[in-house]
Amino acid sequence: MDKKRVVTKINKFIFKQSKLQNSLNNAQAIGTLLWVNNIGIYSLCEIEKDLSNKCYEMYSKKNVAFDIHLNKKLFVVSEPYLSGGHTRLMEKLSSFYEVKPDLLITRNTDSVVLKRMSDYFDTILSFPDASKDELDFIYQLTEKIQGYNKVILNIHPDDIHTVVACFIAKKNNPELKIFFVNHADHVFTYGQTVADVWFEISEFGRRIDVLRGLKAAKSFLGIPLDTSHQKEMLGLEKKIIRAGDIFITAGAGFKYRPIRSLSLNTLIYPLLNEIPKSKVYVIGARKYLDYWWWINKLKFGSRLILMPTLEYDDYIKLTSQAKGYIDSHPLPGGSAFAEQFFRGKICIGLTSPVQGYSPVEMLKVHKFDSKSLFSGEEQEKIYNESLLVHSYCNVKKRLLLATEYGIYSENLCEKIMCWTGNEHCLESNVISNIPCCLALKNIPYRIIFSHGGILGIIKFFLLKMARKLRRIKIAKAVKLK
Repeated sequence: MDKKRVVTKINKFIFKQSKLQNSLNNAQAIGTLLWVNNIGIYSLCEIEKDLSNKCYEMYSKKNVAFDIHLNKKLFVVSEPYLSGGHTRLMEKLSSFYEVKPDLLITRNTDSVVLKRMSDYFDTILSFPDASKDELDFIYQLTEKIQGYNKVILNIHPDDIHTVVACFIAKKNNPELKIFFVNHADHVFTYGQTVADVWFEISEFGRRIDVLRGLKAAKSFLGIPLDTSHQKEMLGLEKKIIRAGDIFITAGAGFKYRPIRSLSLNTLIYPLLNEIPKSKVYVIGARKYLDYWWWINKLKFGSRLILMPTLEYDDYIKLTSQAKGYIDSHPLPGGSAFAEQFFRGKICIGLTSPVQGYSPVEMLKVHKFDSKSLFSGEEQEKIYNESLLVHSYCNVKKRLLLATEYGIYSENLCEKIMCWTGNEHCLESNVISNIPCCLALKNIPYRIIFSHGGILGIIKFFLLKMARKLRRIKIAKAVKLK
């Protein structure tokens, strides 16, 4: 794929209309599309700069005085959630400061989420009517952001509005420093033109940042995990898998979709085949759609349990009964694998080309054999190295060194782990996913069609129709009541 040619097409699409508001909408649509379709484009710095400069030129309050919150940090998030690791990461980072930070939410959110956020943040600023004029919205964000000298971004990869607002805020407040938490470090993102410090959480992300052409200062954070269980309680001695043992694996269904020859079935089959009466629970599997499970399901029947979802309390109960945890594959599950290691589970998994998030990954193998698990000495070494990366006290120390003293930390995952991955493994020449959240007028049809996205377009329209029919059905049901 000629990436320069694609970027030229993207540039034309974003700026095809003279109205700046339309360009901002188009830029967000492109960001969303590149977020869910990895075609090897990880940044659009020139477009970020062009949009930011155009918005700044039209800003009418360049010399208006404003107050500065000297002793407070501002966290900025696009859209916090009740579930998922990205919001939990932000919550934990905020808790490391003695003075509760403030929070700015740039997109719509509901009252339940706001209530949870109030446990972690002092003042919460949100924009429930953010559907108004794009420029007015950006300038409102600007006036909130510029009142702080230290801002920590936890935004969605497509949040161009916040990035532009940060650009203008930095022009208005030269003391403002932007710290970017690169939580979705394997995908495209806006933001590197405004970041003063870029927080790393993995070695995979560090390698992707090279492909981005990142210029900002970098500092390693790591993913903070609860490592409070006493080491002697974890049973780091060599563990044995016995007949009847229960294993669990959990993750979004797409993480298990085979990529070329990479499939978790090359672990599931020998595990169930070699260990009598053992069971594997797969949480996140759609049994009628995720075809890759079907052969093993037919062979092992009730010993392979496929479940689409599980309530949190039930999940905790099941993991407490399980002897071991299996990481998702070909795409790993982020923090779940390491979390289960710190809870004393046998952690097994296949080495993925997407790697470098935790030293616990060193327990993974290229080919599974139930008889060759790691020794207690090897597990103790991995445990000690994992504490350096994940313990609250170590992550807190690195965060405060960077934000308070300007001291940046080396990437421990790069230092500790031996890289055998491939940072290009998720790339494709085809645009196959078109999110339903995109408006019809903001879809770059020419770009999608030129990159084999016909099936994606068909799927997009079918899903749009299905959602519309569902809304009509619900409306009729409400009317009948």
